Amino acid sequence: MKRLVLCFLPACGIFWRIFLLKDNFVNTQNHQQLSYRPDIDGLRAIAVLGVLLFHLSASYMPGGYVGVDIFFVISGYLITRIILKEMNAGTFTFAYFYERRIRRIFPALFFVLLVCTPLAYLTLYGDALLTYVGDLKYAASQISNIHFAKDIDYFRLDAEQSPLLHTWSLGVEEQFYVLWPLLLLAVFKLGRRALPWVMLGVIVSTLVFSEFLLRHNADLFSFADNKNQAFYMLYARAFELAIGGMLAIPFFQQKRFGAVGCNVLSIAGAVLIAISYIFITKSVMFPGALALLPSLGAAFIIYAHIGGEKTIVGQVLSFKPLVYIGLISYSLYLWHWPFIAMYDTYTLGAGISHQTALWLGGASVICAALTHKFIETPFRRYRKDGDKSHKKRVFFVALACIACFALVSDVWKDRLEDELQQAPYTTLTPDYKDDYRKIFGADQKFSPIILSGDSHSAAYMDGTFQWARDKKSKPLEVINRATCQLSGDDEHQVWDKDKCAPYREALNKRIEDTEHPIQYLVFANRYDGLVIGMSSNNVSEETIERLYSRNVEKFMDGVVFTVKKMKKYHPNAKVVIIGQVPKLKMSPQHCAQRERVPLNKIMNAEFACQPYELDTLINDRVIKPFNAELEALLSKYDNAIYFSPDKAFPPQENSRWWIYYRDHNHLNREGGIYLSSFFNF
Repeated sequence: MKRLVLCFLPACGIFWRIFLLKDNFVNTQNHQQLSYRPDIDGLRAIAVLGVLLFHLSASYMPGGYVGVDIFFVISGYLITRIILKEMNAGTFTFAYFYERRIRRIFPALFFVLLVCTPLAYLTLYGDALLTYVGDLKYAASQISNIHFAKDIDYFRLDAEQSPLLHTWSLGVEEQFYVLWPLLLLAVFKLGRRALPWVMLGVIVSTLVFSEFLLRHNADLFSFADNKNQAFYMLYARAFELAIGGMLAIPFFQQKRFGAVGCNVLSIAGAVLIAISYIFITKSVMFPGALALLPSLGAAFIIYAHIGGEKTIVGQVLSFKPLVYIGLISYSLYLWHWPFIAMYDTYTLGAGISHQTALWLGGASVICAALTHKFIETPFRRYRKDGDKSHKKRVFFVALACIACFALVSDVWKDRLEDELQQAPYTTLTPDYKDDYRKIFGADQKFSPIILSGDSHSAAYMDGTFQWARDKKSKPLEVINRATCQLSGDDEHQVWDKDKCAPYREALNKRIEDTEHPIQYLVFANRYDGLVIGMSSNNVSEETIERLYSRNVEKFMDGVVFTVKKMKKYHPNAKVVIIGQVPKLKMSPQHCAQRERVPLNKIMNAEFACQPYELDTLINDRVIKPFNAELEALLSKYDNAIYFSPDKAFPPQENSRWWIYYRDHNHLNREGGIYLSSFFNF
């Protein structure tokens, strides 16, 4: 609630003045003619450059991803201004509106997809190529935001590396374009005086709902977790577009401030955007109320220049190079991320140097400029007012292109899946996000042997099942979820506290069920990921030391909590905690696949990859000391057992056992079975 109140304060004065002068809202006869505003293109440039810098490296612009929120406000303003003007003049038609949207959005998008698809074939491999192919049809049909909201599979090759991930925002905008004109038309028919109240209702309701999704533990809708819904879905993002739409109401289209007032308002907007770019990092809860900072910042700047007032901020935004970047911003947004993601995957996540960042950024700008000149502009200007069949042709061609991309996506994906399934070492057992519990080996509801933890526990499932069946003559009960630590209480959670709440609830419920005794509760976690974060590649020693010292004690306290709780409810049970296996520097699977990338053959390039090389920094500074602390801690409790993976995977013999790995930290199915053969408890 504090976040909502604090973020609403800058807008309170304006809204108060609006409601005192509400009659101005509905004086649609005075609606101004649309005119070109270079400051808006300059604002577009600020938005796309923030996104570009953030994607090249978060260190360049920690909060640059909120540039998308600025785009939302701009789009909401421009689209609503067009719709209201035409509705007021009686010339609005849905066919013409959507035909213009298609000509504006689809040609450049389809062209980028058309170029990126063979590029993906040349540079990607294995799971990465499968991810691209699977995402293709959703990006083409403008529903990739829904697709990515559902796609929270921890075992993907870094979901953030999907070359088409950035198309989620296009999906949000396109869905807005479908629903927003219908709402505005309904308000016009029923009583246009209600327009400001309807828009304000959309802003408040979707903002509150977005904040609710971020703070509510249990997933509200089963298709995706709450945080993903808040980030990807229109019903949690509409307030940003509606804020822009509110500016198109006639009241805001009239000059309300003098030169000083406009300067103050535009500077305030620039400050809000600057604060957003610096302080709204990946680690904060977003969007929710925090999205008001960049959204109101953009709204203040747009409103300050509606009357044509010259301001310092407006002059900066009207700087010709910035205006040009704004003009090509849509194409630049489309091009930049596929280049970055494909490069990062092709180089096995080696990182982007400053020099490489310049090359990638430069290539994106060049491709964007060419696309804007030869694709965007001709299609946007192509219009035949007297030809009624023209609109039908536009719709037909768009649908045909979507169908072609969908066909390519489905056929290619099926072939790739068949190829990957022929390699059994890639198989991993999924975590069970639906009900968090599964029983294997018998038609029962409970088992005295339980395997629990994160994705590492899923990797050990087949092996633990064989051990339970062959050595203990028992079925196996699995309670797990990716990225969730073994502690069964809220107080000692290090990461993903809200996401893992259903998992903890299922685990606690099972532990407290004394009617079905537990003999063994076997835990497995990726400790380096839980202590210093899952994105532990290219982390500095200073960061590792800081995060380790901050989180390890909290994690160990959670272990003690769980061990004591098991002693209370199941005095004769044993809590077995498996130490983390060594972390490899690269994924063996990706090394093998990378060597077969077509681009290597074309360029006659040799790729040196040592799949058995250890990540010495993470192993020496995190995994080894953590395993040692864990072993020492568990030795103090008679109902706890520490199982060392060194028995199966001696670090000094890594050239022998690397074949048991699926990626740089997970064992494959055979690796899990091999590890379980050393179980001696």
